Amino acid sequence: MSETIRFQCPPCHLDKETRKSMLRDSIRPWVESEALQDLVTLFGGEYPKNLELSEKVKWLNGFADIWDYRKKQAQGGERWNLQEDPTVLENRDAILECVRQLGLMDIRHPLEEPDYILPLGGARLSNYARPLTAKEEIDRMELTGKTIVALSGKRPINEVELEFLQEFAPNATTEFDAISTGMEKCFSLKPEFDEYSHVTQNPNLSWTRRKYLETYAGNAVFSLAAPSSDESRRANSRDTFCFFLEQFDIKEGDKLLLVTSCLYVPFQLLRFMDLAIDHGFYVDCIGMPNDNSKGTSFSLVTGYCQETKAAINAVHSVFESVF
Repeated sequence: MSETIRFQCPPCHLDKETRKSMLRDSIRPWVESEALQDLVTLFGGEYPKNLELSEKVKWLNGFADIWDYRKKQAQGGERWNLQEDPTVLENRDAILECVRQLGLMDIRHPLEEPDYILPLGGARLSNYARPLTAKEEIDRMELTGKTIVALSGKRPINEVELEFLQEFAPNATTEFDAISTGMEKCFSLKPEFDEYSHVTQNPNLSWTRRKYLETYAGNAVFSLAAPSSDESRRANSRDTFCFFLEQFDIKEGDKLLLVTSCLYVPFQLLRFMDLAIDHGFYVDCIGMPNDNSKGTSFSLVTGYCQETKAAINAVHSVFESVF
């Protein structure tokens, strides 16, 4: 069985151009992997082996639209609306092995000891499972003196999520409420905090910064709801990360760890890599086990294809913004 290919942020002590070169070297094995070539072939494509790396990335970015099941099935809607595609199921085992090698299944532990641990908001049980994964890593690494910051937005809770929230946050009305309650339960915190909220008529532009009065194992604990950079939509993960950088004094050399779901690890890590290179910090990303989603669309084989597309799109974005 082939090993998992993992994107890696270059060390902070190196100069910017060296870091760029190392990042490119980290991306190449993923783009040129047999796993990705096999996945393309399974869907009727002919991988362009003879092109230069940047041209391969450009070609893949166009081909990846074949895995845009959010557009095909959900009209660009939520991931939880996905259903298994019959063509995908015909190649289930081969696809799962490819995406495992591409890092969408089992990147569970960080490569470096982090200064900041950042559970990312999500849907359904994610707002409990991701803080729990963060706690388990903090305990495993015996971290203390660090900063834990849950990153989310003021997205209203969807009806589909209500059943899942009964398990840990039955009174939540927003993603921020849900992940804050998840943090309190996972880290055994009392709901006692200092908080500042900026409230507007457009909830997409509202934000909240909460600092818990208690710490966990000597680590400060925060929950941060970010405003959107576009008033017409809710905050996305990029918005939450950029707002975190505004709110916290991140210095050159600081090490940040994102905690998400395993199938989002490649995509979400790369989405923040340009910021790490520009600002001189280090970023890594780990995921909670995919089976924590209890059979939701996040664990569908079709969902893995969708997130492979997202990872390819993120690679393309890095090539446009960094190189």
